[in-house]
Amino acid sequence: MRNLFIYLGIIMGIVFLVFGVLMFIVPPDMLKDWSPTARMIMGIGIIIYGGFRIYRSIKMLKDSKNFPPNA
Repeated sequence: MRNLFIYLGIIMGIVFLVFGVLMFIVPPDMLKDWSPTARMIMGIGIIIYGGFRIYRSIKMLKDSKNFPPNA
């Protein structure tokens, strides 16, 4: 069950990365009034968060492969 949540974390990280890239290509209608700089900062933040989620999930997956430690 734990691995299921780890894989869901990887999928959500990919979703955040896609949304972050789409902020640059096709900004959503509700953000049309924002300045380009604000949209860029928001997109970069979403991309960083998506990368962090993927990194954390992969790290948790590697740690779960080593659990329990061999005594």
